Amino acid sequence: MMELDFLRPQSKAHFATLNSDAKPIFEEFLKLCHDKMFNVQVTSGSRTAAEQDALYEIGREKPGKIITAARGGESSHNYGIAIDVVVLNRDGECDWRTETYGMLWTLAKEAGLDKKGLRWAGEWKSFKEAVHFDLSNGHSIAAIKDKYPLYTC
Repeated sequence: MMELDFLRPQSKAHFATLNSDAKPIFEEFLKLCHDKMFNVQVTSGSRTAAEQDALYEIGREKPGKIITAARGGESSHNYGIAIDVVVLNRDGECDWRTETYGMLWTLAKEAGLDKKGLRWAGEWKSFKEAVHFDLSNGHSIAAIKDKYPLYTC
């Protein structure tokens, strides 16, 4: 396993929640971004179904903008095979521009990580999420449920 010393403690904690099958590919992705001078931090890793349901309620039953299309048990986060990231600029401020995350995706594809199952939600046909990367490899949530256990911690 590679060193991820460039991650802040909270990012490391989010990373630690991931499924062991997912960690090596996400490590490679994060190290690649770091080596290309992107300060990428992990803002979310695995989530319980209850945590996912709470996010699903935002913009529906709770105030705010809708931030997810997936209910508990229907997100790749619930199976430890997804991360949400943020890119920090030189001043430590969040860069939310979709094109920045598109550059990360370009780096990942050039390194062949798409061939290892990595996907970027910025390319999804509906409910695009620029900050979301997962290892669903285009499989349905039913196939993911068959392959990975539901995250419960």
